[in-house]
Amino acid sequence: MKLSFSTNYWKDYSFEQFVGYAVEYKFDGIEIHDIKSLADALKPEKISGSYHKLAENGLCVPCIDATGDIADPSCAEDTEKEILACISVAKKLHAPYIRLRAIRGDGSEQLVRKLLPEAEQAGVVLLIETVGIFADTQRLRDFLSDFATDSVGALWD
Repeated sequence: MKLSFSTNYWKDYSFEQFVGYAVEYKFDGIEIHDIKSLADALKPEKISGSYHKLAENGLCVPCIDATGDIADPSCAEDTEKEILACISVAKKLHAPYIRLRAIRGDGSEQLVRKLLPEAEQAGVVLLIETVGIFADTQRLRDFLSDFATDSVGALWD
């Protein structure tokens, strides 16, 4: 079993500090919550070095959390850009999963369908978190059945 911690609610910490904490406390990985919070380490010119820093220390990034609401049509464009950025970072860091959340609205299927080819090409699985509209297990089951692909799954919260 591998044990990781999330960067959620850890404001003003650097990537290097997270790596240091993971090593010190014997974690196996770091779940990145909100790639904007680690923008410096995840810049195109620095991401390879960040990946090597993880690898040198026997660490991985098991999941990257997108913070946008995939079901809210009022922010669909921003959420799409964020998820595309997460897919790019996940590919470069060899992170297998991206967490998506749907809190309010009903535009989630359209956005996931639009982003799925990018995720598949990058070898990344989109995980739908069981919060908001998908706290309803039947709704989540129906949603996942509509996709019927290994590239879309559930993240039980």
